[in-house]
Amino acid sequence: MERSIKDHIVDALDNLLEKELKRFRDEISSQTFYGVKIARGKVEHADSIDLANLIISSHTEGKAVEVTVMVLRKIGQNQEAAELECKAGRNAQGAQFGQQVQSFEGPANFLEKHREALIQRVTMVPPILDSLLSKKLIDNECYDEVLSEPTNQRKMRRLYAMVSAWGTKEKLEFFNTLKEKQPYLIEDLMGK
Repeated sequence: MERSIKDHIVDALDNLLEKELKRFRDEISSQTFYGVKIARGKVEHADSIDLANLIISSHTEGKAVEVTVMVLRKIGQNQEAAELECKAGRNAQGAQFGQQVQSFEGPANFLEKHREALIQRVTMVPPILDSLLSKKLIDNECYDEVLSEPTNQRKMRRLYAMVSAWGTKEKLEFFNTLKEKQPYLIEDLMGK
């Protein structure tokens, strides 16, 4: 049976130690995400299941994953965040939730929202291309085409032209590659 978004969020939170879960509760109640702030009193004694329910009821399932990932990264739980993104991203490719298919829009929204900043600020395009080539997201011809551009900005513009035609799964992989190769830039942009 396909696991739900809630199951994946609960799993991620269950993997936290009690002090990490406490930090998670503190962080999620002290920040506003997408115009919604969850009251401290609601999260103060909440366990993983209660937290997942609160996050999902305050946001859509796709946004709940995004919010959970942002908070996990903020408290230094990058591995849990990456695993949740990966599992929820895979889940969103075809899992049925109630009457409709939900899609994980986090990475796609991030890539679109920060397109200009990424084009201007990514400094090392070749390692990103190497990773995308090894994951078979681009072929040798695309690799050479992007690499032939004279500046990093033009390389990223050319790469973005390709990325815009990709599906959610491929955009998730691109997003994860950017996080791996440009972690400080992505962290900075996620804070905006």
